[in-house]
Amino acid sequence: MREACIFPYGMRLDRFGTGSAGLGVSFVAVRLRLKRMGRRHRSFYRLNAMDARNPRDGRVIEELGWYDPGAKEQDQQASLNRERIEYWLGVGAQPSETVRDLLKKKLGITAAK
Repeated sequence: MREACIFPYGMRLDRFGTGSAGLGVSFVAVRLRLKRMGRRHRSFYRLNAMDARNPRDGRVIEELGWYDPGAKEQDQQASLNRERIEYWLGVGAQPSETVRDLLKKKLGITAAK
């Protein structure tokens, strides 16, 4: 079985230096998504860069911040790493609809659909 290495910018190489198609490099779709945490009726979310094929609460490439919709004060509702979010958007990561709305509301970042 081949072992694979996933690089932060979405390129995937196995241990032989070839991609999954044997052409050297293949690109993996990275999405910015919310991962549900907390307990029942008291959830909060972590904003993550994830491989699009992973489940919602699956393996994460990088954590980019958190969002707590139940916080009483607006300034304690979210903590987002703007620099890393802009990096991931710059290399082609696609935000989910909810994350796109959250980025627009909290940071003023508009991501293309």
